[in-house]
Amino acid sequence: MLRRLIYRALAVLAFIAALALYILGVLLPDAMGMFTIPVCVMILAAAWGLILLVKSLASKLNTYLILSAILITGAAIWAGLEFQLLPKEQQWLYIPIGIGFLAIFALFRYLFNIRRWDAGDNEKLGYKNFRVRQQEKEKEEIDEQISELEKELRLKEKEKALLMMDIEEKKRQKESVDKKK
Repeated sequence: MLRRLIYRALAVLAFIAALALYILGVLLPDAMGMFTIPVCVMILAAAWGLILLVKSLASKLNTYLILSAILITGAAIWAGLEFQLLPKEQQWLYIPIGIGFLAIFALFRYLFNIRRWDAGDNEKLGYKNFRVRQQEKEKEEIDEQISELEKELRLKEKEKALLMMDIEEKKRQKESVDKKK
């Protein structure tokens, strides 16, 4: 819960920073005039991409890594186009640069062992693997056998008690016959 709050707070702070830069660009066009809406949106996309990158590395979810790759690569290409880092004839180089950025994110995925979509069953709390389930099944079968044996023992004890009562009855009958003599 606290982690979510931290990521959201960072995202809001990035938005406030981009908004503040835009307002400064409007109020002070001579000193901060370069912060137009496209530049501020680019800064915001890059900041959110970095936040999602950290979140993907912390939570190890592939979805956040894909979103951060898209945002950061898009912001980098946008920055190159916005500030005209490459001459007009060489702007085709942004395609391999973007592919390079995406390759770096693919490398991140394998270096930091980021899972596909979410945790598998064996990573969930309370998951029992095959051996544990087999042991529990065997324990249940043994418990069932024990309860059946206990029932059988109780039946035998009842039979024994009835036989003892029969023996006592026969002894009484014998005594009564002996008394009659």
